[in-house]
This record gives sequence, structure tokens and C-alpha cells, in this order.
Amino acid sequence: MQKIIITISIPDGAEVDVRSEVSSNEPDRTRESAVNPDVRKRIGTAKRGLRPFMLQYIERCASELACRTVVPTGKREDYLNTFPPVEYKRKRVSSLTITSGRLEVYCDPSLAERFPNAEKDLHNDVPVQVKLYLLDEETVDEAVELTRLAIEALDE
Repeated sequence: MQKIIITISIPDGAEVDVRSEVSSNEPDRTRESAVNPDVRKRIGTAKRGLRPFMLQYIERCASELACRTVVPTGKREDYLNTFPPVEYKRKRVSSLTITSGRLEVYCDPSLAERFPNAEKDLHNDVPVQVKLYLLDEETVDEAVELTRLAIEALDE
């Protein structure tokens, strides 16, 4: 979300009528619509202390990065997938494990070195992605930025 500040000098006694209107063909990305009911329901099964940070991550990915988070089909009921904007038509950019707050961001593992709360995720001792645990707002900030970098890498 962008914040715009406009300063206007007006003479004493003048009346000003201020209105704002948003006109767009883009989908509504308000906080309420950013998280679909199925995703909210799944987050509701998480530990109470983790829920706000999971919601912040999903809401910010929707509003800032135009991502969509979904409940995956399948037997596992403990995670959510986040996909990049629709124009990429690509695989997910992150996966969130509800039981622990663990977020895997599918980006260059070396990016973990730039973020204090991130670490390389190893598979058979080979770094394959970045992981973080969404336990506070600082980590949410890092997670959103890593997700942004993962999306930017799709252009390369």
C-alpha cells in the first residue's frame, strides 16, 4: 500500500471539499479481502501467538506484492501456499507451515545472509531455499522482502 501526502495552502476563510476515490480494474486488496475464508480458517488452527504474524505476512503479500495465498489440495492440513501475481503463471513463492510458523521462501538461499532472522534451508546438506519463523513483526518484514526478491527473480 502506498501513502500519498498532499499539502495545499489555502487562504483564510476559504472552504475546501476533499474527496478521495479509487477507480481501478484491479481486485480489491483490502485487509479483509486479502485473506480468503478458507485461509483464515486454516490460520485459526495455529497457536494463538502465531496467528497475527501469519495474517500480517499474507495480508502484506496480497496488498504489496499482489500475491494470493491458498489452502492447497491434498491430505496435509498444516500449511498454506503463496503464489506470485497471476501474470507470472508460475509455481508458489512461499509455503507456510501453520503448526510452527515456519515459512519457506523459494528464492536464492544465499539471500538468507542479508536477513538476521532468515537461514538457509538445507535438503541433504544442500541449500535450496530460505526459511524463517514468523514470530514477530521484524521477521514478517524480512519475509515480505524475501518474497519480493523471489518474485523479482522470476523475471530473470
